[in-house]
Amino acid sequence: MMKRLTIYLLLLLSVICARQSAAQNPYEGQVLYENYHVNRLLQNGEISKIEMRYTVDLSKVKLKSTQQIRITPILRSSDKRDSLLLDSYWVVGANRYRAIRRAVELGSDTTYCMDRVLKRKNKEAQTIEIKGIIDYRPWMHSANFSVVEEVTGCAGCNDGTYISQLVSKLFPDPYQPRLVAEYVKPKVEAVKHRAESLEAFFNYKQGKHDLLVDYKGNAGEIARVDKFVKSILGDSNLQVSDFKIDGYASPEGRFESNITLSKNRAYTFASFLKNTYGISDSKMKIDWHGEDWDGLKNLVETSSLEYKEEILNIIDTKETDLQREAAINKLDKGKTLNHLLEDYYPRLRRNVASVSYVVKAFDLQEAKEVYHRKPSQLSLDELFQVANSFEKGSEDFAQVFRVAHNLFPADPIANLNCGAAEIEAGRPAEALNYLMKAQDLPEALNNIGCALAMQRKYDQAEVYFDRAIAAGNRQAVLNKEENRKAAETAVR
Repeated sequence: MMKRLTIYLLLLLSVICARQSAAQNPYEGQVLYENYHVNRLLQNGEISKIEMRYTVDLSKVKLKSTQQIRITPILRSSDKRDSLLLDSYWVVGANRYRAIRRAVELGSDTTYCMDRVLKRKNKEAQTIEIKGIIDYRPWMHSANFSVVEEVTGCAGCNDGTYISQLVSKLFPDPYQPRLVAEYVKPKVEAVKHRAESLEAFFNYKQGKHDLLVDYKGNAGEIARVDKFVKSILGDSNLQVSDFKIDGYASPEGRFESNITLSKNRAYTFASFLKNTYGISDSKMKIDWHGEDWDGLKNLVETSSLEYKEEILNIIDTKETDLQREAAINKLDKGKTLNHLLEDYYPRLRRNVASVSYVVKAFDLQEAKEVYHRKPSQLSLDELFQVANSFEKGSEDFAQVFRVAHNLFPADPIANLNCGAAEIEAGRPAEALNYLMKAQDLPEALNNIGCALAMQRKYDQAEVYFDRAIAAGNRQAVLNKEENRKAAETAVR
C-alpha cells in the first residue's frame, strides 16, 4: 500500500511540475494556512500517533463558478525516501459544487467525499478547520509538511498548481538542556587523624612464642614489616601517635592456652618493633584476643568449602570452642576439620600492627604531589582543591573525585561531588550510583534530576528538581525549566 502511495505521490509531483511550467496558479498566496499545531499521542511512553490541526482561510479567494481548488497535504521525509499523502479537501465554485454533488449522489464519481467539499462564497469570510490523526513512523519526526493547491476549471482543464510548504520539520529538533550539576566544597579538616595496619603472619615452634627471624618463612614476613614501619617513620609529613599490636591464635587446642599464646606472641612482636625501630613504650599499646573465631568465620564466608553453611551455623550457635570443634569434626569424619587445620587456621595465627598518626596540612602544590604518591594523606578539602586544578569536566578532574570517594566512601559530600563529576563527563548512570547515597543534600537532589534528565527520564527528573526546590536549592529552578523544554521536544 505504501509503495503504491509513494508512486502516486511521485506521479502527482511530476504532473504538478509539468503543469507549473504551463500554468501559474491564479490563486497563489490567496489561500492562507494558519494556527498550525501538531501533537504527539503517546502509548506506553512512546509516540503512537500524530494529531495535526490547522486552519485554511479562504477569505481572500474569489473563485470562478466552474473552478475548484484541490488542497492535498503531504508529509515527506527529509531524505525524500518516505512520504504520505493525506486526505484532500476541495474548495469549489457554485456551478462546480452542484455538478460534484449530483455526480456523487448518482455514484458516477467516487473522487470526492462531500464532507471535505466546501462551496466557496466569494466576498465572505470562510475557513476550514482541518484535524487529522495518523499513525506515527520514525521518519516523520524530521519530515516537512506541505500542501499542493491544484486548480481546475470546466472539463477538468488545469488552471495552475502551487505547492506551499507549511513547516520544514514536523517537530523541532530536540532541545538540548543546559543542565548545571552542583559541587559542595568540603569543610577543612582541622586535624587529619589517619591510621594504617598490617597483618603479620609469623611461624612459631609448636606452643612457643619466640619470634625467630630465620625460622621457616619469617624472613620474608619481617621484610614486609620493615617496609611498612619505615614508610611511616620515614615520612616527614606524619607525626606518629601510637603503635598498637593485636595478637590472635587459631582455635585448635585449649582455650586458656590460646589466650596466653596470643598474649605472649603479641608482646614478642611489640618488643621486636621497639628494639628494631626505637619505638618508645609510651607509644606502644598491646592487646590479645585468643582464639580468632571471627577471623575463621570471615574466611569461611568467602570460601567454597563443601560444608560452608554448616560450619557457619556451628560458629553462630555453639557457645564454646570445644563444642564448635566437636561439631565440625563430626561433619565428615574429621576431613573438613583437617582441611581447616591445614589451610585456614595458619592464617588466623597472626599479629596486627596498627599505626595511628596525624598528617600535616598541605598547600595546593604540596597536595598535588602527595595526590600522586599517597592520596590517603589528603583531606576531602585538599582533594577538592586538587580536582579543581584540572580542567573542569576532564578525565583527570573526574578521577580525583573518584579517588576522594574511594577514600571517604560514606561521606555524603564525597558522593555528591563524585556524582557531579560523572555528570559533567557524560556518565549519568555512574553519577546516580554516587548521588543516591547523598540524598540528604539539596545539591544531590538537583544533581539526581540532572542525571535523570540526561537519561531522558524527564518525569522522574522533575520529581527530584521539585524536591531540591522545596529544600531551597535555586539551581534546581533553572534546571527544572531546562528539563521541561527538553521533555516537550523529545523524540520518544
